[in-house]
Amino acid sequence: MLMILTRTFVIWIILIVTEIFQGIARLRYLARRLGDRRSRQLGVCTGSVANFIIIAASVRWIGAASNDELLIVGSSLCILTFAFEILFGRFVAGYPWKRIFADFDPRQGGWLGFGFIAMLLSPIIAAAVF
Repeated sequence: MLMILTRTFVIWIILIVTEIFQGIARLRYLARRLGDRRSRQLGVCTGSVANFIIIAASVRWIGAASNDELLIVGSSLCILTFAFEILFGRFVAGYPWKRIFADFDPRQGGWLGFGFIAMLLSPIIAAAVF
């Protein structure tokens, strides 16, 4: 299990770097055209697709064999990403707590929770498909 978690962490680093670049591109190009909320919603969709591609390309290398292990991989990715989103949003970007948690609230137009569901399930789906 330690090898699976270590490899999951390596993949998470790749995911986060990809998400950072995707976020920079979203802010520079989409936010001006679509507005902040719509660009963040679209960012969840494009980020989920990018995450799935990375996870699908690496799921065999990670070495998780059972659905339980694949759920641990997905859960680990979600926990690490959630912590990163909160810490980066608050302490690097300087967003207020209200803005950070609005990204998770569909009633406020936040779709990030759906992105986390996609991340949680991506290892299981990728292992079944590929």
